[in-house]
Amino acid sequence: MFNHRENNMSYVQLHTHMVFRTLHSQDLLTKQPMCALTGYVRGVCKNLGIHLYAIGGIPDHIHLLLDIPPALSISEATQKLKSNSSRLMNKNQVTRIRFQWQAGYGAFSVSPTHIDAVRGYIAHQEEHHKNQSPKEEFRKLLERYGLGHTAIDVFFNDRD
Repeated sequence: MFNHRENNMSYVQLHTHMVFRTLHSQDLLTKQPMCALTGYVRGVCKNLGIHLYAIGGIPDHIHLLLDIPPALSISEATQKLKSNSSRLMNKNQVTRIRFQWQAGYGAFSVSPTHIDAVRGYIAHQEEHHKNQSPKEEFRKLLERYGLGHTAIDVFFNDRD
């Protein structure tokens, strides 16, 4: 007898460009803290089965390019990445004050044909921000993905 359950395979490829901002846009991710954070995020991704293609940022935010497994929702993956990385940053006293992420995040789907371009974009964050503020950068991401300007106020909410 044919067992349908054994042959029901799920194939998912969902490349996601994520952006997290430090609480109140504090410049906490200087060189040494960024290196520590990168290691922590790599470890969390490995433990969750998330493929991390790229990580980079500037002192007040990071960008990630990920492939999240189908068993994790984007919001669950985000929560786990943010909570575990901030816990490790604080446990190891990596920053001069308590490290926290803001409540919100950006998550954008990326076509497989654009993986290399997004990797390059993430790798050159310092260069991008010589001429563009983080708020302007995020505004452009929102426009590119058709999310409009109202989301910018949520992402840069000073009540976080």
